[in-house]
Amino acid sequence: MEIKFCGSVSPYPKGIDSCPSILVSSGDFKILLDCGAGSTRNLDMLRDLRNLVAFISHYHPDHYSDLTSLLYSSYTNHNLGYLNERIKIYLPDEKCLEHDYLSDPTRENYAEFLEYNALSSIAHGDMQITFAKNPHPRDTYGMRIDSKDGSVVYSADTGFKGNSVERLAKDADILICEASYLRGFNRKNDTHLFAHEAALIAKHANVSDLYLFHTYPELDKNDYLNEAREVFPQTHICEDGMKLDLRRV
Repeated sequence: MEIKFCGSVSPYPKGIDSCPSILVSSGDFKILLDCGAGSTRNLDMLRDLRNLVAFISHYHPDHYSDLTSLLYSSYTNHNLGYLNERIKIYLPDEKCLEHDYLSDPTRENYAEFLEYNALSSIAHGDMQITFAKNPHPRDTYGMRIDSKDGSVVYSADTGFKGNSVERLAKDADILICEASYLRGFNRKNDTHLFAHEAALIAKHANVSDLYLFHTYPELDKNDYLNEAREVFPQTHICEDGMKLDLRRV
């Protein structure tokens, strides 16, 4: 199982950094976790659209805005003869304007739209994906992918109190966890994590390695890394384009 970081910052892309998106592959099967602004530039459309299933964690635009590029790419690649099966797009089953906009049947795409919720369990190749809801202003889901190679957990956005990430990530090989804040930031609402809080979750969940994403694009990522490593030394930072082979972690 290979992991590629296609986007790592929020709430907007800057320089080479795009908004959140993670591509997880096993053989010919691919799962895309979120599709934030700018992230599709890190996809190989001729290859990655084949056998692709995408999951949008919640309806905040920094996590779905590049889905429009993904959908139009599926349309053009199908018309050119490069894509013979529709990509699948799973959206949270929250009924809202964003859901209707993204799944608009008149949009030019070669995709199938489906819904999921916290009780869903979806297989794709040898990968099994399960979900857990997290505290956030919009219905938001963390996701866990299990395969013969190991387990990867994606937190999506979450507050610290009452989140489900620790339970979802129990004994996982890799936790990809948001870290929006650093010590000294004024957090008005518990809807995102400090770097040290992400590290606490990783420590309590007994994961092997923690990768931080959703960092603020104006700040040095090493500041997030240093704060988290005080609590959980096996912390790393997500960089756009970086790849991991889970069998070698």
